[in-house]
Amino acid sequence: MGRKPKDRTPRGAGNPKKRLAWTIERRFLYSMRYTGALLLYLLWSSVGAAQQMPSEAQIARFRLADSYLRAGQLERALPILEELYRSDPGSYVFYDKLREVYTGLKRYTEAEGLVRAQLARQPDNPTLYCDLASIQLARGNREEALRSWNRALEIAPSQPQVYRIVYYSQFNNRLLDEAARTLLEGRRKLNNPTLFALELAMLYSTTGQYEAAVGEYLMVLRTEPQQLGFVRARLGRLLQDSTLVSSITRLIERAVQREPLFRPYRELLAWVYLEIGRYEEAYRAVRALDRLERAEGQFLFRFAEQAYAAGAWGAAQQAYEELLGQFPAFPLSRTVRLRLGEVYEQLAAAKEDSALYRKAISYYETYAQEPDPTSPPVEIWLRLGRLYRDIFRQNEAARRYLEQALQASQAETEQFLQALYELGRLALEEGNLDQARLYFIRLTARAQEGELYDQARLELAWLDFYQGAFDGALSLADVLAQSTDRDIANDAIALKVLLEENRARDSTYAQLRQYARAALLLAQRRYPEALQAIEEARQHLAASALVEELYMLEAEVYHRTRQWERLEATYRLVTERFPGSFQAERAWLALGKLYEQILHDPARAMQAYETLLERYPTSVLIDEARYRIRRLRGETS
Repeated sequence: MGRKPKDRTPRGAGNPKKRLAWTIERRFLYSMRYTGALLLYLLWSSVGAAQQMPSEAQIARFRLADSYLRAGQLERALPILEELYRSDPGSYVFYDKLREVYTGLKRYTEAEGLVRAQLARQPDNPTLYCDLASIQLARGNREEALRSWNRALEIAPSQPQVYRIVYYSQFNNRLLDEAARTLLEGRRKLNNPTLFALELAMLYSTTGQYEAAVGEYLMVLRTEPQQLGFVRARLGRLLQDSTLVSSITRLIERAVQREPLFRPYRELLAWVYLEIGRYEEAYRAVRALDRLERAEGQFLFRFAEQAYAAGAWGAAQQAYEELLGQFPAFPLSRTVRLRLGEVYEQLAAAKEDSALYRKAISYYETYAQEPDPTSPPVEIWLRLGRLYRDIFRQNEAARRYLEQALQASQAETEQFLQALYELGRLALEEGNLDQARLYFIRLTARAQEGELYDQARLELAWLDFYQGAFDGALSLADVLAQSTDRDIANDAIALKVLLEENRARDSTYAQLRQYARAALLLAQRRYPEALQAIEEARQHLAASALVEELYMLEAEVYHRTRQWERLEATYRLVTERFPGSFQAERAWLALGKLYEQILHDPARAMQAYETLLERYPTSVLIDEARYRIRRLRGETS
């Protein structure tokens, strides 16, 4: 008896469901270009159950052909693939690659003949009819192509997978309307209005039918609530187009109205409100969701954290306070109190409202009083110290909290250094300059480097200046002028220029001592006295180079007391009266910062920075001006 011929039929060919699964698996895998281990898997899995794995020679030849294809050398790949196909016409890999090459070379007659030969072996394979349709369309035979796709659908009209195969084939051929009709026909015939929702959503997005896309995404969510994250990601892209925001929001609101008890729709609506900045509506939506789900504040807390992260302080405040009021046993109530302190501090700074600062302090102190032996609230003590010192000028309360922070943070270097710095500033403001010096020296001994280290050394330089040790002040300022921190370097340069330009002209240092007195009053935040001292010095030094320095000192008083009109006017006066001085350079940079950071006028800020560049091309402030110009332009480097 002769040798039994090899079975060339794909696995599962006698079972329509298995054959269909085989087809879908191949169409997915073949889109991945047959490289590496995947290539070997395909070669092995494409043969029938009774066949042997392809020979090493076949694998080597196929790899060679595939390398030609990836290099775009279709003519060189063609004879190899024809040879491989003749050696094993039942191999789907060899067939599919050869069809791809024929089509790429526009040899449509050979490609169609190849597909029809496969159809003779597998007349009920919908993928092959899709291959045939693609070739017919490429030849310009649209009607024939549509008939082939319809034939593919007729093979298994009750199987959703067949509609997907035809849809992807039509989509890849850019027949987007036909692709949509195929899926909608599948819905109708299978009597399933939610079928193919994801495919239709993405198709509608591609074709600009955004409202229809949103409707399909909502259908995806209705059938698969666990897809909430995916749906949010997709809608997030659409929300980036401001013209779509209102229609998307309206559609989701209608979905909630239709099914008010369906939680994913409510979550989606709250998320959309948060994304588009409608925080009050987001808050109300989350409150309703929390009650609906009896979540005991979990949804409220999640929303409050999102609003906090987005800087929506009013919405965050409402949510956090409702948590404390409605759920006093909420497990994260201590965190809520901390957040409320931070929120009220932000609100207070925006409104310059001392009552709001008092609320922030109240929440901070309640948070700090709750026992947590594993983690002392050092950062909160530091905040309380700053608030009592800077806002309420209650130095004893400030010192108590700062010393607590200092004692508790011995092992935490950054917090320890911050406490030393704040205590040094407090001693300086109280007029205890020697005590302030000791704090700053301790800081520099512990730190050795970093921003606080440089800041403390700058304070030491100014302490020398206030106390008349001008040589020591100049020495430190000269070193700090080389700092990588722009603000500290610029401040050090200003002090260095002040000393260098005035020491030689004033052998007794009498004028510098007058300036130092006014500068110390400013550092101690004794602003009315500082302005009086500046005016007295200006009258005595009318012909001195220190006059322009005194104007810049006066500007600093206006800056700290938030008198923006006077601040702008003073900077302008310096640029006009002393155009050739270093103080004019400083004034132009300061004007740019005033417009950029406080008055929120980027156009005038850009003008100020560019004026500095044009008029003073060799200024030491050029680098910072260029950096700020790049930032205003949206450049990252």
